[in-house]
Amino acid sequence: MDKPEIISYGYEFCKADKEIIDVISTYHMLHFIAKGKGFFNGRELCAGQGFLCSQVDRVCYYPSQDDPWTYAWINFRDKSVYDEVTKTIALDSDGVFEFDLDKPYFKLIREMNFPHESPLFYLNRSRDSVLSGAALYFNIMSYLKCDSHRKTDKKEDSARLLHVGQAKKIIDYNCNRSTFSVTVLAAEMHLSRAYLRNLFSLFTGISPQQYILQVRMERAKNLLKNISAPIGVIATSVGYTDALQFSKIFKKYAGMSPREYRKTASSEAKTE
Repeated sequence: MDKPEIISYGYEFCKADKEIIDVISTYHMLHFIAKGKGFFNGRELCAGQGFLCSQVDRVCYYPSQDDPWTYAWINFRDKSVYDEVTKTIALDSDGVFEFDLDKPYFKLIREMNFPHESPLFYLNRSRDSVLSGAALYFNIMSYLKCDSHRKTDKKEDSARLLHVGQAKKIIDYNCNRSTFSVTVLAAEMHLSRAYLRNLFSLFTGISPQQYILQVRMERAKNLLKNISAPIGVIATSVGYTDALQFSKIFKKYAGMSPREYRKTASSEAKTE
């Protein structure tokens, strides 16, 4: 593809009273939601989600009144562009996809013509948009192809799931060590910390750090219920050298101090 046919591109900081867009599209439309919420064909979407409409599809979308969305878009008629996009992003049955908010899709579109200004709305339909739109398209595709939400084949998903499973096993085995951390985990797996975080979050919904905390706290709850050892010993058993720090973290996680949790668990056991 030498020069994809990009019709227009732009962005908008929508207001709550923006009129509803309800049309039969005459071109393909790719939207990225950067902030806020809105509705696309009756479904509520939020930041980190986007949608793709194909030519001749009927589409209806508008911002949420409570938290109106900010989004960027690219419109095109080139079928080869549409095919390339659908091969790259993981669309659901509604044409909705997710993307990494830390990748600058919105910023890229916004700064294509206004690097130093910040109008609330911008739409490029000039002749220059043909050339700048082509450059924009190739930049957007480069981000999509390394996005953690990109479409992957079953073999790649299987390999990534194995990594997640391996990470969980290492955490389960080592979380009693006070020196154990996500950095140690990534080094042991020969993966970058950022890649591991994105991978783990994609398949589990939480970060490796959150999983380590979860494992430690659930083990602490089990120990508090079943043995009468001092709080300091419980703390050491789940990877904390400072009993006070452990107590603060536990209270934030469980909603009560370790002593209160032990007392509550003991009372519940007696009434059973």
